Amino acid sequence: MTDWLDYGLAGLDPSTLATTTLLSEKHVIPSLGARKLRDLSAEDVDRWLATKARTLSTRTLQSIHSYLNRAVKRAMARDKVKRNVVELCSVPQGQAGRPSKALTFAQADAVLRGAEGTSMHAYIVLALLTGARTEELRALTWDHVFLKGKPDADPPQPPHIAVWRSVRKSGDTKTRKSRRTLALPARCVDALWQQFEDQGWDRLAADEWTLRELRHSFVSLLSDRGVPLDVISRLVGHSGTAVTEEVYRKQIRPVIQTGAVAMDGIFGIDPRRP
Repeated sequence: MTDWLDYGLAGLDPSTLATTTLLSEKHVIPSLGARKLRDLSAEDVDRWLATKARTLSTRTLQSIHSYLNRAVKRAMARDKVKRNVVELCSVPQGQAGRPSKALTFAQADAVLRGAEGTSMHAYIVLALLTGARTEELRALTWDHVFLKGKPDADPPQPPHIAVWRSVRKSGDTKTRKSRRTLALPARCVDALWQQFEDQGWDRLAADEWTLRELRHSFVSLLSDRGVPLDVISRLVGHSGTAVTEEVYRKQIRPVIQTGAVAMDGIFGIDPRRP
């Protein structure tokens, strides 16, 4: 377990790492740490889980079972043990978790009304009406927000936000499947328009525009013309498509033409060219 905690958790968000370490050191190592790995049996794990189920929630039981399972898998990969007995053991039902603090409709409506006119209004409306994670909303910037939608698209797209980033250490969402586009309820659109106006975004955007935006425009234009992600990634010199995909979120359609040909089609041939 200590080997896995020291070397098997590279790249995890600091808060996740802290929680994993805390639960492992409190619930796994004191109970099973003195056991030789080759002597650990499925019965040992079953008894350990049953004992922990008297005081821990089902979710916490699932977590500590997962930690032990991953640690033993790491040991197997290093020829420390021949099989993983943890995989043979089911997680029992634990204690009930903390009571839900979900708002009633009346409470939610009161929160929305109470937030009006404050700097947190748009954040609270989005959190309540879209279900996005707080770590995703905190990373949301205006280039992820499409308040007018795309009515001329086929099919038309309503106002929406692109949830592709978070405040995690990597900047990515919790999982790859967490990357999603969420249509906005009318109340969210109204709150965001108010936020947009309050920030004076048009003036700020004009002040902050730089030549680097030409590179962003290059990628965006290629994406609009259907150039596939792997081609765009090579053209801009990214190490892989994941980097390109994180920054440029437009939908990639079947290939039409490669970079240079596509840009010629967009802008035409320079008439000054001999």
